[in-house]
Amino acid sequence: MLPVNRKYRTHINYRLRSIRVIGWASVLCFSFLLKDVAAGTNSLPVIWKTELQKGDYDLNGVVLGKDRIDERLLVAGVRSAHADPKSSQGFYLWALDQNGKLIRETKINLPLHGERVPGLYPYVVGGSVCQDGSLLLIAEPEEEKPALVKVSMDGEILFMRSIQEILATDREVTIRKMIPSTDGRFILVGEESGHALAMEVDTVGKLYWRRIFDTNGWGTFRDVLLVADTLIFAGEVTKRNESRPFVNVLLVQCDRTGGLQSQTNFPGCNTSLCEGGGKYFGLVYARNNPSEQDLRLRIMGMNFLEVWETQIPGQAFGTGECQVAHTTDGGYLVAGIQSLQLTIWSVDADGGVRWTESARADDKRTWRVNAFTPYREGIVFFYPLVGLTKERTPKYSIGLLNLKR
Repeated sequence: MLPVNRKYRTHINYRLRSIRVIGWASVLCFSFLLKDVAAGTNSLPVIWKTELQKGDYDLNGVVLGKDRIDERLLVAGVRSAHADPKSSQGFYLWALDQNGKLIRETKINLPLHGERVPGLYPYVVGGSVCQDGSLLLIAEPEEEKPALVKVSMDGEILFMRSIQEILATDREVTIRKMIPSTDGRFILVGEESGHALAMEVDTVGKLYWRRIFDTNGWGTFRDVLLVADTLIFAGEVTKRNESRPFVNVLLVQCDRTGGLQSQTNFPGCNTSLCEGGGKYFGLVYARNNPSEQDLRLRIMGMNFLEVWETQIPGQAFGTGECQVAHTTDGGYLVAGIQSLQLTIWSVDADGGVRWTESARADDKRTWRVNAFTPYREGIVFFYPLVGLTKERTPKYSIGLLNLKR
């Protein structure tokens, strides 16, 4: 049972260690420490972990979910972004069996409306399995031009339409997350010309509603959660104070058609949502103070009534997104990055941190957690990896970690 008005917990507060980043090769100067980061921790409840393909440039993608027929895990992403334009006009669909073994790879080529910029490759930022077994993706086949793409399991493009065309706008649009809603429709969130954006479409791009939220600053949504008949949006708003920018967490609660019910903000960034049981939900975010940054998990009810908040112990949160998932025992798994490694924190239903461990990846590093999805009895986290070749040049790959719920 969730406690009410639980006092804020403070565990360990570390100063942010500055990481100097100079281009994509910056990771070469770091060592990757693979050890438990808290005394007396439990072993990671690993069901399986695997590594997909390798490329010469940063890899990205998303876990789509399971095939409706044989429950294969479906993953979409870019395998390689070599400077040759012919090799970077599409992305890949991977199917894995229940043990994490790759059993199928399908190349999906996207048509272009303009010239391909050498070295630029399509991003896959969201996706889901449709009721008819096809896949609906949000991809960027061209720079800053997200598109709604429906494909078959064989890689055939069934439908493709730009988000700008769907919205009937020529303004810049970015989509960051997509989730299924009801009746075969999908909720998309992001930003439009610096304003937080939410919209609902179906699998052929029909627009049911679209909402722009005034945030009194540059606003964006990073995540969305459907709780009963209520939509919860989470993101950030960036403002300037005496010429110095500062970032706040942006939380918005709406009805099923995007009608505003409640809105709040507080200092923080890099937001991610998860279910919390009933009408409760969880938010993980990085709290950024003038000299430090730490990771926190807050559990809330409707209208953002806080139940409890806990500070995640360990080194201050570094770069990239963080993720949170609800477990079957009422607790939470929080995934973030510290010392360039994927780190998992287990939090109980009352906000107590049970254990902390890093995910071993040999001599490879990582800098963000793209996404997670429930799969059978587990939760699959998606994260990019980079290692070194014998010639000491970077080699990228995709990591998938399936943990018991």
